[in-house]
Amino acid sequence: MDKPDFDKLYISAYKIDKNNDSKVLNIGPDFLYKQRSILESKRKNKYDFNTKLSYLALWPLIIACNYLKKYDNASFVQEYIIPNLLMQWISRNSNENVVGIAYRSTKLPANALGSRGINVVLPPKV
Repeated sequence: MDKPDFDKLYISAYKIDKNNDSKVLNIGPDFLYKQRSILESKRKNKYDFNTKLSYLALWPLIIACNYLKKYDNASFVQEYIIPNLLMQWISRNSNENVVGIAYRSTKLPANALGSRGINVVLPPKV
């Protein structure tokens, strides 16, 4: 995992109003990355069928936003084209309730469980 420069590291905390209906597009749900047995998935059915079907429809977008950088020192990173377009869409659609994107970190193994490897991006509204 790349080590951040702690002199340039900023941390923010946000508290959301309970009456706010803003949503974060989650393109990194754990069921997409975990391997489960049929018995285990029947006991812990965290996501219903319609939610899983929705993620199946979003699968091309999820894959397009999860490419790894090929060259660390490249000035142009083609892997960021689709994620940047998605961020622009969220920024420019002020009448939508989607305010950000949650996605899995590409720096951690895909089998890393829990919310440690979740990045949340909240772009400014234009």
